[in-house]
Parts: sequence; C-alpha cells; structure tokens
Amino acid sequence: MFEPAYSPTLPSHLYMLAGQSGGYSGASPPPASFGFPEITQLLHDAGVDWKYYVRQGDAAETRRRAILPGTETQAAKVYSEMNPLLGFPAVRDDPTQASRVVPTDQFYVDAAAGKLPQVCWLVPSDAVSEHPPGNIADGMAYVTGVVNAAMASPEWQHTAIFISWDEWGGFYDHAVPPKVDAYGLGLRVPGLVISPYARHGYIDHHVASTASWLKIVEERFRLPSLTARDTNAYDLSGAFDFSASPSKPVLLQATPQGSPYPPTVSR
Repeated sequence: MFEPAYSPTLPSHLYMLAGQSGGYSGASPPPASFGFPEITQLLHDAGVDWKYYVRQGDAAETRRRAILPGTETQAAKVYSEMNPLLGFPAVRDDPTQASRVVPTDQFYVDAAAGKLPQVCWLVPSDAVSEHPPGNIADGMAYVTGVVNAAMASPEWQHTAIFISWDEWGGFYDHAVPPKVDAYGLGLRVPGLVISPYARHGYIDHHVASTASWLKIVEERFRLPSLTARDTNAYDLSGAFDFSASPSKPVLLQATPQGSPYPPTVSR
C-alpha cells in the first residue's frame, strides 16, 4: 500500500483519521487545531463505540513530539505528531469523546475482558514506533504483544487488525506512486491484514492507501465518506474470505528475538 502523501509523521496520521491533512504537509509549524471532520466524529454520531489507545512515552519524548508548549506530562492526553486526535476541538472539548483517548495499558485490560470497542486505534510511542534511531526489533515486539492480546481475547473471531506504517524510511522504491491529487500518494509502505478470516499467504495487488482503512470502517458501519480519498479507496475486501472457517490464533513471542519462522498455523 502507499503512504497517503509525501510527508512526515503528522500529516500521515491525519490522513489515517480524516482522509486529508487540511493542506498541512509538514513544511511549516503545525496548526494548533483542525476544523475538518474525522472518522471518530462519524462513529460517535452513529453510536459506534471507539477508543484511541496511545502508548505512554517518557516526558522527553512527549515534549519533543508535542505540538503545543507545556503539554508534556501525559502522552495519551497530549496533541502531538503521533497523537493528532486531540488537535480536533470536536474531540478535545467534548468530555465524552476525549475520555476515549486513553493509555495503551487499557487496551490489554479491555482485550482480556472481552470489552474492546467496535473500532480502535493503537498509537505507539517513539521507542517502539520504528522511527530512527529506535530499534526495529523493539517495535516488532510491541506489535506482536498487541496482536497476541487481540488473538487471546474472547472477541478474536470478530476481529480484523490492520497494521500500517505512517511513512517510508528508505531511499528508493521502483513503483511510481499513483497521483491522486496535489499531495499524494507517497511511497509504498507495508500493510498487513490479520484476522480469523484473512486469506492465508495472500498478497492483495489492488492499489491501497491509508484511505482503505477508512473505507472498510465506513462500509462496515454505514458511515458517509469524509473526502474524495476514502470515497474512491479500495476497501480491502479481497484480503478476506468470510466463507472459510475462522483460523485459530497464532501467538508469537513478543520479544526482540521473535519466534522461529514459519509459525505453526492451525486452521
């Protein structure tokens, strides 16, 4: 799949939520707030339960990532480059919606209790985000632990997990990104689909971007589109086979060393 725009972290995260960044490309200081609609507002209006889990970093990281000064004390409640949701006043100034932005520790509690929301996001801290100079193996261990928790949840058979990287950290890709508007698409990034109904060993050759995540949520809960990006996006339906028997969980070792490959898969 393709990153949504040629941009650094913040615009990419905005596209994941809204199918746009309001024209912000990272070339100037970020706005103090955003007035365009985003997906959690649509979910809220439709009565769909959601949460935005943010991994707590140390104070230095939060200070470095924070958009507004003096807000480095609690990462989950700070509008930052990787946590832009609180840059939307419709979320930040609504106690009900703001209460859905919580530390990632709560994700593991909710998963174990079978109380995961209908839609949720998990935002990493710098240490496990695989941004330089972070250790990629630490990021892999973090993601594995998140997936393990979802697989071990009583809700596993009703779950689809989408893993995406907000931008590309390399220097070359032979595939020319499709030009859909003045801002993108950008270079290719990995995109993984994990679900009891995900096709085994399948590579989906449709053109996809982070708008595809929006599209499948909008279709699932009958929500309107946000922008032309998600209106025209591929919905990832080819990655699933709902006629098959659901696959059993495959729990891997959530350590920097990982598990032997290939894993044992039970179908």
